[in-house]
Amino acid sequence: ARRRVLVGLDQAAFAGATLRDQRRRDWAVRVFASLCRELHAHHCDVDCSWGEATLRLEPGPAGLRRLLDRLARYEPQGDASPQGGCPPAASGALQVRVTRQPPPAVDPRPQRKNSRPRWVLVDDRRPAWGSTGSSDSPRRPWIALDTRADVAGQLQLQWGKVCHDDGRC
Repeated sequence: ARRRVLVGLDQAAFAGATLRDQRRRDWAVRVFASLCRELHAHHCDVDCSWGEATLRLEPGPAGLRRLLDRLARYEPQGDASPQGGCPPAASGALQVRVTRQPPPAVDPRPQRKNSRPRWVLVDDRRPAWGSTGSSDSPRRPWIALDTRADVAGQLQLQWGKVCHDDGRC
């Protein structure tokens, strides 16, 4: 059995033409690709979504190669999608959203803890809610990356922690 994961890149969150906006967007695309690669390496069925584009990674190196080829041709566009770059989740699928917007207020409808989207924040602002990782708070990001510091190192450290805490990546 393979776990299904939807990974979305919230293009609207990284819109802008300044050098700072471009830097955040470049890091967001790298983080998005890294998460897709890691989940693919953990033998998940990974659906990658950005703007209007959606790609299901087939098992093996060809699937990952196809994603990286498509991302190499990535052109930023505003995406006003309320889903924040993710299509609606299929039953039981894990959703991971790469954005710079904090998670929305808690949905009053009851949800299973594992059905809540995981938020990966990429920004140059320190999040007001503190540490990241597994939490009962749906407003706390799963991973928060500060683009003013070593983003790759932060991602590696936090990815290891959330994988360990969640018990499955």
